[in-house]
Amino acid sequence: MGEAKFATSVSCMDGRIRIPLNKWIKENYSADYVDIITETGVDKNISNVVESLKTKVGISINAHKSDIVVVSGHFDCAANLYLMKNTNLKSKMLLKKFYHGT
Repeated sequence: MGEAKFATSVSCMDGRIRIPLNKWIKENYSADYVDIITETGVDKNISNVVESLKTKVGISINAHKSDIVVVSGHFDCAANLYLMKNTNLKSKMLLKKFYHGT
């Protein structure tokens, strides 16, 4: 048997997306295993956690030879809604534009 193929998933911590996302990655990228890196609302919050993510993704790439990195978000993210409600007005307007496209 050959060496196992790894992929890396950078996604929200929301447990509802874990199984469907891992299945999608395995089916679309022929991965045997998916390293999972989570942050709350990672798709909207990525600039605040980029250094931490670089370290974690680096471990996945170097230790498991992952050659696919998938960054994902999902509908109805509680973290993104929280950020919109608890930020200053300027940031809130930018998040609303990004999140809703308006």
